[in-house]
Amino acid sequence: MFHLSPQTVLLVSFLSTIQVPDPAPKPIMTPLTPFDQMTPAEQDALFEAMANDDSDEAAHAHLAQGNPIYVSTPDTPKGFVEKRFPDGRRQFVRFDLDGEHVVVDNVQTVSGSAPEP
Repeated sequence: MFHLSPQTVLLVSFLSTIQVPDPAPKPIMTPLTPFDQMTPAEQDALFEAMANDDSDEAAHAHLAQGNPIYVSTPDTPKGFVEKRFPDGRRQFVRFDLDGEHVVVDNVQTVSGSAPEP
């Protein structure tokens, strides 16, 4: 059996009252509703948001969270979409009822311009 001094008991009591804040939670991607499962109001809201977003802010934020983005530029071949990854990799992909298909795995800049989202 051991004996705790009054100072030790006081210190333990004090330390047990300190509340350490939890670290800030990491942002979690909210799963998106597939377009064909959206209500007409949700579809209208999506089109409105897309029509009024002329900044790259959302794209940069999405990349910063470690997620790829999809873009179309004048260099994107017809029928394909360019998928850009946070590490700078780029792919040409196409979509059909079976999902996403990588057509060109390592896209190099065609026009010589810097790849901006």
